[in-house]
Amino acid sequence: MKHSRATRMTQASTLHVPLSERLDYWDDYNTRTLVGFRCSSLSDSGLNATQSNYRLPCLGIADIRGSEHSVEHGPALTRQFPKHSVFACCRVEGRAILYRADNASRSAPAR
Repeated sequence: MKHSRATRMTQASTLHVPLSERLDYWDDYNTRTLVGFRCSSLSDSGLNATQSNYRLPCLGIADIRGSEHSVEHGPALTRQFPKHSVFACCRVEGRAILYRADNASRSAPAR
């Protein structure tokens, strides 16, 4: 059996997408690449985000950098866009508010 150590890398960015199309572009890209979720942004400049994806034989890593926005990944989206994988997020900068189905929430800064 041959083992490949090759790493595939892809990138996406909203920076060159028209303001009115950024959220749809970002949601579509992430649904195809990571998991199905919906983003929203209250910023006048819209969502400015860039993502680099590194695909290893048994692991994918995404480096996502962006302006302030919210992310929704609930049960309906999970059923609509099923993936045979585990999605984990490690925030290294900024703040986040996490909402759960039982309405518990918490806000925590990155460490």
